[in-house]
Amino acid sequence: MLDPTTARTWLADSPFSRDLALELHDLTEDSATARFNNTERLAGYGALHGGAIASASALVPQTLLSASDPAPAPTTVSHHAIYARVARSAAFDVRSRLVRSAPELRYVETQLTDEAHRDVASAAPAVEFAGHRLVELTPGISPLRNASTNRRWSSRTTSA
Repeated sequence: MLDPTTARTWLADSPFSRDLALELHDLTEDSATARFNNTERLAGYGALHGGAIASASALVPQTLLSASDPAPAPTTVSHHAIYARVARSAAFDVRSRLVRSAPELRYVETQLTDEAHRDVASAAPAVEFAGHRLVELTPGISPLRNASTNRRWSSRTTSA
C-alpha cells in the first residue's frame, strides 16, 4: 500500500535530501517527482554540481520505494548517470519511474529537467530493497573489491 506520509518523512529524514532541500511533489504506485532549487552552495562556476544531480537522482527512487515499504530502508547499489547539458536553471524537477522489480532489487528510470523542461540528466539506479545484503567472504571485511589485495568479493545475497 502506498503511503505518501512515510515517503515524505523518509525524504525529510535523509541528510542528503535536507542538503538539497528536496520536496516531494507527486507520488503514485510506480513514480515520484521531487523538486529542488539551485543554490550557491550546490553550484560550481554558476552551474549545479554533478554530485547534487547524482544525489537527487538516487534519493527520489529511494523515496518512491519507501512509500510502499519503509523497512528496510531502500539503498542505491548501482547508479549510472548521463549528463545532457550544463545545469544552469534556478530549479530542477526529478522524476523517477519504477521500471522493473526483482526479488532483491528495483530498477528505476530517473530524469532531471530544468525549469524550461529540458533534460539535464538521466539516471538508471538499482535500489536494494528486500532486506538483503552482500555476503562477506572473509568475516569483518567489507563485501567490496579490496583494492590492496585485488580480491573479489561474492555478490551472493542473504537475508539481513
